[in-house]
Amino acid sequence: MGTIRPGVIDLVEDLAFSLVAITTSAIGDASEGLEPTFGQWRLVVLLGRSNEGLRLQDIAAAIGASAPSASRLVRRLQARGLVTVSRDVIDRRGIRVALSANGQRLRRTVVADRRRLLAASLAEIEVSPLLDEGLRELARALAAWR
Repeated sequence: MGTIRPGVIDLVEDLAFSLVAITTSAIGDASEGLEPTFGQWRLVVLLGRSNEGLRLQDIAAAIGASAPSASRLVRRLQARGLVTVSRDVIDRRGIRVALSANGQRLRRTVVADRRRLLAASLAEIEVSPLLDEGLRELARALAAWR
């Protein structure tokens, strides 16, 4: 593991703040009055990666929350029509959560809008192969937080 050069943490933190701002803007533009919180959006993203949905206890583990907290989050998204809740077919005592059609539409719309905003921001710069590889390494290093 290498030594981190001075200022790199500051640059990555600035980048993170900018990406959060772009995502927040995309959520606001695409949410059609639903205005999910950032935590709710995180769950929409998580559920969007699974075709068959996730068990409630897996959601809790993935977002670092207790089961009751995860359950409250799911209920809020369910009340907004963004997720569906059903019994787990394998463990009938368990609950499985999946994106509803509205949740899938919201996710697609926000991701498309965010990509449009990113493309507009990046259109003015030249991405060299060296920068491209550095960004790939940064993405790999931060992948555990997804």
